[in-house]
Amino acid sequence: MPPYHRNQPVEQQPHEAKDRRPTSEEINACTPYLERQIDLIQPKVICTLGDTATRFILERYRHKAGNISKMHGRIYSAGNLKIVPMCHPAAALYTAQLKATMQRDFRKLAGLLEQTTLG
Repeated sequence: MPPYHRNQPVEQQPHEAKDRRPTSEEINACTPYLERQIDLIQPKVICTLGDTATRFILERYRHKAGNISKMHGRIYSAGNLKIVPMCHPAAALYTAQLKATMQRDFRKLAGLLEQTTLG
């Protein structure tokens, strides 16, 4: 098993849903699958990309989710699990100054992954 796994709160949105937040119905429909995958994989680190994924994961682990612009790049703990919220990569396409921020956040994530998977 690789030291990482990629997933999202909503596995597939309808094609016409591109560029919109998933509805609560869409999230609720996919939640059992995502929770089961997390339970089976038991990751050491979860990196959330964007507000929807961040809210979902932080609330699942009983952390208060706030504004992604204030939470990105921080490391939250839930037992042995580390959660690292990040801005969604598409945000950097629309807001150029986010590129440097995201690069810093990804370097922090890389350091955490190195510590966690090699340590």
